[in-house]
Amino acid sequence: MFLFLSQELLDKYPNLDVNQREYEISKKYGAVFIYKIGYNLTNNKPHSSRAKDYDDWNLMAILLFTINYMIGQLN
Repeated sequence: MFLFLSQELLDKYPNLDVNQREYEISKKYGAVFIYKIGYNLTNNKPHSSRAKDYDDWNLMAILLFTINYMIGQLN
């Protein structure tokens, strides 16, 4: 499991949209935890608004797995 700040993903993939950044990082690492996804990043947009009613943006996060990673763990 790899942990990333949402800002780190934007810094790493500045020309990709949110979905593409999530796809690329999970493809590379298999299982990732992206946190602080509700705050505005340096591009003045939040990484995600998946849970708009969430009250602590420091804890707001998502857990991503790639299918290849999960299949590999089952074999």
